[in-house]
Amino acid sequence: MRDAPVQHDVLDLCALLMPEVEEATGRALLAEALGASALRLLDDVTLAAAGREREAHLAAADEELLLLRARLELAAGVGGVDEGLLVDLAGRADAIGRQIGGWVRSLRRHTTGGSETC
Repeated sequence: MRDAPVQHDVLDLCALLMPEVEEATGRALLAEALGASALRLLDDVTLAAAGREREAHLAAADEELLLLRARLELAAGVGGVDEGLLVDLAGRADAIGRQIGGWVRSLRRHTTGGSETC
């Protein structure tokens, strides 16, 4: 299987996020929710990269990324993520979102024969 660049970015985000939040907060529930969200994002991106129901998994990854961002904001609000880490994670999430969006647009152009409608 050929990995998509976005998949590596999601892996990096997961690796950075999980230990930091749990250590900083001691809040297992929030840490578990963040970790589970990041892992679902990884699952969907991995399956899309493997060509399995690509459009459905990209849509699910986009939705999961929205939830992950909301949970990151919550973690920052309760002191679970320091500001520097939040800025880094938010930047990574934005980059992943742009990659997913570009991938979706590329698939739409491919399936519509190059004519994309808005």
